[in-house]
Amino acid sequence: MVAEPPAALRSFADRLGALRIAAGAPSYGRLARLHGELKTSTISDVLTARSKPSLDFVIAFVDACGRYAARHGHRLDPALLDADRWRADWQALRRALDARGTPRQPARDGGPPSSPAPAAEAALVVSNLPRRPAPAFLGRDDELRSLAGQLDEHPGIVIGQAVHGLGGIGKSELALQYAHRYRRQHPVVWWIRADTPANLTADLAALGPAVGLPDRRDGSLTDAADLAVRWLAAHRGWLLVLDNVTDPAEVTSLLARLGTGRVIATSQRDVDWAELGLAPLRLRPLSRRDSIGLLRARSGRDDDPTQAEALAADVGDLPLALRQAAAYLRERPHVGIVEYRRRLAAQPRRILASGVAPGADHPVMRTWGVTIDAIREKDPLAVRLLDTLAYLAPDRVDLALLAVPGRHPMDVEDAVVLAASYSMVNRQGDTISVHRLVQTVIRATHRDCGPLALVVDLLHRAAPAGEPETDLASWPLWNRLAAHVDAVATCFAPPGDDTAGAENGPRPPRTAALDLRAATVFERCAVYRRGQGQHSPAGRLFTLAHALRERHLGPEHPDTVTARYGLAGASWSAGRYQEAIVLGEQTLAARRRILGPDHPDTLSNASNVAIGYREVGRLSEAIALSERTLRVRRRVCGPAHPDTLQSQNNLAGCYRAAGRHDEALALYESTLAGREATLGAEHPDTLQSRNNLAGGYASVGRHADAIRLH
Repeated sequence: MVAEPPAALRSFADRLGALRIAAGAPSYGRLARLHGELKTSTISDVLTARSKPSLDFVIAFVDACGRYAARHGHRLDPALLDADRWRADWQALRRALDARGTPRQPARDGGPPSSPAPAAEAALVVSNLPRRPAPAFLGRDDELRSLAGQLDEHPGIVIGQAVHGLGGIGKSELALQYAHRYRRQHPVVWWIRADTPANLTADLAALGPAVGLPDRRDGSLTDAADLAVRWLAAHRGWLLVLDNVTDPAEVTSLLARLGTGRVIATSQRDVDWAELGLAPLRLRPLSRRDSIGLLRARSGRDDDPTQAEALAADVGDLPLALRQAAAYLRERPHVGIVEYRRRLAAQPRRILASGVAPGADHPVMRTWGVTIDAIREKDPLAVRLLDTLAYLAPDRVDLALLAVPGRHPMDVEDAVVLAASYSMVNRQGDTISVHRLVQTVIRATHRDCGPLALVVDLLHRAAPAGEPETDLASWPLWNRLAAHVDAVATCFAPPGDDTAGAENGPRPPRTAALDLRAATVFERCAVYRRGQGQHSPAGRLFTLAHALRERHLGPEHPDTVTARYGLAGASWSAGRYQEAIVLGEQTLAARRRILGPDHPDTLSNASNVAIGYREVGRLSEAIALSERTLRVRRRVCGPAHPDTLQSQNNLAGCYRAAGRHDEALALYESTLAGREATLGAEHPDTLQSRNNLAGGYASVGRHADAIRLH
């Protein structure tokens, strides 16, 4: 049997291994190539504690890790690369090994401290840390320093730090990292599951025998827990971790009875922790850079940084989701990051329910499922609120948008407060935000289209009533709604696809009524976006509105034709002129059949198709169609009607483009006179006519007349 390596040697090897992981997990071969003093076999022996490293090896290894981190953009704490510090630690290791007479049992939790350990193998009196901390712990240096500073600030009293935030954000891992790194500063480090009163009592009761109290097997757990609390009150220097506090009231009595020690509480709850004597420390998602580093370090995949960044964005930089993705990729070498992203989008419920590692965190689906169940027990309206937020854009949702018909505004506010207290949403003034992966998880639990229909109705009610393209007063509200309309649009299948989409996973079956109501919202928002010059998103919304209407109403329905007309305009604005003309011609033909050749919509359609012909040089067709449109409008509307005058203006432009200047000038002059009489001298259409006539004069050399008009 191979002898267990001395604890000091194993701890030193773990610290070297942690440095390698923090540097980006370079392979042994890569490190050997970066520094000539290193060999892959020696690196393997040292990092597995099979042999004691030489000082030259340690300095070379640290240097190689620093080089690799710098080349690949990984941030390292300068203290990790401090050669003098490593030299002192190596000397302490040598003294410990030289002084070792008989084998000692290593501390049960093992692992590398962040600061130099004492030269002797100072074992803990007792520790029950649930597992070794994750070797790749990135992006939390500031939080770890804040935690350490707060707990060291007031020795001699119970110092608490409540680490709170969204499930999966890394609260327990941060507490575990601290407890492990600073374990030699405490005679007792005890981890307590605080999610239920039963677990709290059981883990407190287990502390008693571990610190030498009588093991009263005939007594109750409550009595044993009470005895352990009395022991804590009478002793100094211990560290207690209350993990996953679901109800702060359940630990209030315990905190009040403790003596001189340290307490870390982790919780999703965002409540008044200061009332319990605990300083709050809120964790937020990792930076994108640290997310990529964590994913690469845990998965071993560093071949596609662009896709790694995209995956980090998909999961909103959530540490648990990143570790889950890394585990999935590590277990399936044949699955690339692109394929993982596809599977996550198509089957989020299945992918997010997969495990991370034995004894580690629960999968994302289970973590948040428990939280949602707890919220539902307290207030079902808060879960309905989360159902709504699951389909909107994740950031800056106006609270006014979340009004629920038939419910008092204070009911909605209470629901928001409850969801925020569980860190499921983040409130900032009159807006709230929700994590993207929370949205994905909630959507994956929906078995019908009811929640999505409620969101479409919400947007339909909130949309301003005026013309989106020209009603300036409505623009601020449309600006706030547009991102949410875009988000909802991703939940509707592209043409010909009723099952899944690239962003929101499998969809429950939708009704025709829902699709058609959504199409109205999409079309109105598309008109707003077109007016703002946002041609690409406008085109996507017009395309979707047209596809939904064509699917349920058929190609000849007036609403379908209207959507096709809007799509033609969006194509033109985006510079796809031939595509726009074809769509315009199709729409014009359909309107002549459905509405008749004299209908105002038919004539407007014809006028715009003629303009398209003119702009691409099809002048004979442009003139013929413009002349026909003008004749009909004079007959139907009268010669002074604004639409008739617009047709005159358009035909004049066609004549001018064809070099028929006399005819163009005659129409320009007639149009200007008509508009001045009908609309007034300052109307925008009148000013347009004056500008057009000036251009016509200039084109035939009548510059004085052109200047007079300008």
